[in-house]
Amino acid sequence: MDHRALFDAMPVPRFVMAAGEDGYVLKDANQSALHYFGRSMAAIEKKSFKSFVDAEALPFFEQALQSAAIQKKPVSFKISPAVPGGSRL
Repeated sequence: MDHRALFDAMPVPRFVMAAGEDGYVLKDANQSALHYFGRSMAAIEKKSFKSFVDAEALPFFEQALQSAAIQKKPVSFKISPAVPGGSRL
């Protein structure tokens, strides 16, 4: 089974992070994740997560990443987009 091809073909954003000195650092991302962040792999690879994640969504991403680090297991999570006024659906 070609796990790389499965990772790349997933229709939902998937990424691989590593703990770094300035929080979490992006190691890899599929095309859906690059589209979500609106960046190329070259622009965000080995960069701190804080440098390319929307400030409003950052706490949700950090909470999920901390959970993965504590459990030592991959996590999946869903972030609902904000609507005008800051409410979440």
